[in-house]
Formats: sequence, structure tokens, C-alpha cells
Amino acid sequence: MKQENISMFLDQMRKVFCERKLNALGKSLGYAKRERKITPARLVLAGIKAFSCSKVETIADVQRAFNAMFNEGVAYKPFHNQLAKAKFGEFMREVTNLVFEHIMVQTLGFNNGKNMLAEFNSIYIQDGTSFGVKDSLREVFPGRFTTIKPAAVELHVTYDLCHEMPVAISLTPDKDSEKAELPEAKDLCHCLILADCGYPNTEYFTELQLNKGSYLMRMNKAINPFIIDRRKREIKKHTERPLKRVKQNLSKKKVHDFDVVFRDDKTNTTHRLIVRWNNEKKEYMHLITNLPRERYTAEAILDIYRLRWQIELAFKEWKSYANLHAFDTSNESIVEGFIWFAIIAALIKRFMAHTTQVVKKVETSTRKVAMCVIHVLPEIFKCLAKKRRGALEKVFCTAIEYLSRNALRAHPKRDREKGRLKIGLEPVFHGLKN
Repeated sequence: MKQENISMFLDQMRKVFCERKLNALGKSLGYAKRERKITPARLVLAGIKAFSCSKVETIADVQRAFNAMFNEGVAYKPFHNQLAKAKFGEFMREVTNLVFEHIMVQTLGFNNGKNMLAEFNSIYIQDGTSFGVKDSLREVFPGRFTTIKPAAVELHVTYDLCHEMPVAISLTPDKDSEKAELPEAKDLCHCLILADCGYPNTEYFTELQLNKGSYLMRMNKAINPFIIDRRKREIKKHTERPLKRVKQNLSKKKVHDFDVVFRDDKTNTTHRLIVRWNNEKKEYMHLITNLPRERYTAEAILDIYRLRWQIELAFKEWKSYANLHAFDTSNESIVEGFIWFAIIAALIKRFMAHTTQVVKKVETSTRKVAMCVIHVLPEIFKCLAKKRRGALEKVFCTAIEYLSRNALRAHPKRDREKGRLKIGLEPVFHGLKN
């Protein structure tokens, strides 16, 4: 294991858990005016350890983890009071942004010149995941489904495919519009964004095209644009007709590729619409894009859109292995702070998976790492808490060795045949371009 590689990744982790930086952040936000036993840095370290390595259902679970880590005897009430501060949620959100800044590791890339997607600087996936919180918070976090979940939150995530990590997360009431959480079109020049049907709108498509961005998004089944395609004789009869009138005559065995415009689009921008029958759901799937036909066939579009599933797998990891769930508290700041604890715990686990892949040149399973890492992270957190620099390097190397043997992808060959690597993605240790 090369020393320079280990040092680089350790430096990234140290920057995240820098005591001076975390305490200064807490003070600058007005969260902690004085440093006592429960300092911002200590709270972050203990909270992330608890959410990473054990089951967290109550505030007391984090309190016990704190006392064990720092050999303290802080009672429940003062610990609760520290979490109940109005600035706690904001503080943890900023800590999450600090994590984004320091632990990004590129894991996937494209062979430049041999893959069509190599033309993009980045490929982003936008989606959200929601879950209920305590009903008493319905005024703060109103849910969409008032009977089932009167209070609920949604995490809107922009996910970088080549880094296999989120680059931005926003927390909103579940009732809020999803479209407002899309990344700015001006920031997506020469990038491709994939999104599910809750996010698209025609104005955003036009903005992306003006900013040289590309999009591939699933549209609601109720859409009814006008087909203006005159490319082929066999679809000539469908030109300048609303989609709903055309669909009843479409073959369910074929993938259909049209040029369309939307009635409410004042710019009259032309989009490419892929229509395919979903036999399982017994309905048509509609994908809207501006990827050109000369380089991207309809079948290739379908394969690319399947990459959106990677963000769903990340959500599943967060909820299964990082304690992202509802908590029994009516304090909105604690709810928000604990959600960010869970997110950071999940990000740290991904960081360990990516570090193992790059350093050991093996293909790791992020799901297996999320399950295995609980056996090695406690020692890493212990060294960080006690500031044992030499010991930290040793236990970090031991953790990487353990994960390289116990958290490998089960079917790398299958991944290339019909999985996430089918379209030409490869692990970066193959020396491929971003």
C-alpha cells in the first residue's frame, strides 16, 4: 500500500474532523459560544460514530456514544439541551457541506474517444427521498399525504455519477415543489443531468440548451406534446398531432423516437421524446432529452437512463445502514441535525469504499462496505478523538486491507454486461479519463 496514497486520504479525513475548524464553525454560527464538555467538534465525532456503527433510535443513544468516546459522564438533560438549540440543525448542515468539500474521490470514468459519454465534464443524477417525522411537526414539515404522513421531509439530492457521491443536498418539507431544487442551468455547461418525473419543466430544458447543458429526464405519463417529426415515412402520419392521439396506434413492441414541442413553451423549443411500453406497469414510459440521434440511439438513451438507479441504491444505503429514519422528537432542530448525522455517516462509509477501491485497485461494493465498515470505523474514530496521529494511520491501513478482502463486488463481469458499467463506465484505477 503506497504511503503517499494513504496520507492523501487520511488528510482528507483529518480536514473533515479538524477540531479547531469544527469548533470555529460552531462559534461563527452562534451554536456554541463557550467550549465546555460538549464542544461542537466532540459532538460531531461522537454523533457520526453512533450513526455509522450502531443503531440510533433515541437521543440517549447518541448521549451514550458521546460519554463512551470521551470518557465523560454527561447526563441526558444537558446533552439534550445542547441538541435542542435552534442552531443545531444549521450547524450540522454546514458540517455536511464541509464533508462534500473534502472527501470526494473519483471512482468511475470513461475511456475518452471510445465512449459517447466521455464528451461530458460531469454526469449528474437528481432525485429525492422522503420519510415521515413526528406528527406534531406538521406545521414545520407538512407532508404531501396528510392522512398517511401529515408531517414529512424530503431530501433533494444532486448526485455525481463518476464520484458516486452527492455534491449537493437540500432538506425541505415533503410538500414543497421538487422543481425548485434542480441545480442552476448555468452550472451545467457541458454536463448531463438525469432526473425522474417530479423534476422536469420545459423552461428548465430551454435554459439547459442555452447553457450548453444536456438532459435526460422521465416525464409524467399525462404529458401531451405535439409530435413534429418528419424524419421517416413510417411516422409521417404522426406529425403535428398530440401524443395522446398517437399513442393508441403505437406498437408496444417498439421503442419510438419523436421530435416534439410543448404547447406551454413560448420559445417553441424542439425536444426529443423516447416512448416505450412498460409491460410490467402496463403503461408507456416517456423520456425527454436533447441528446442528438447521430450519437445516441433510442436504445442507448434507455441504457443511459438506467444509470439513474444508482441514486436509488444510495438512498437505500442511507436508510438501511446509516440510520436515516424518523426520530421520536418534536424538536425540529434535532430532527434536522440527526438527518445530517445520518447523511454524513453514509458519506463516510462511501469514502471508505472509494478509498479502498483506488488504493487497493479492487472493485468494491458500497453496500458491502456499509455493512462491513462498522467493524473498523470505531478504532478510526477513537484515534481521531484522542488525536493519535501515528495510530490513526495504522488502523486506517488495517481498515483498507479488511475492506479489500471482505467488501468486493460480487459480479464485476455482469456489471459490464448489463449493469452500471454497460455503457462504458470503468473504475478509475484503469487509468481512464474523468
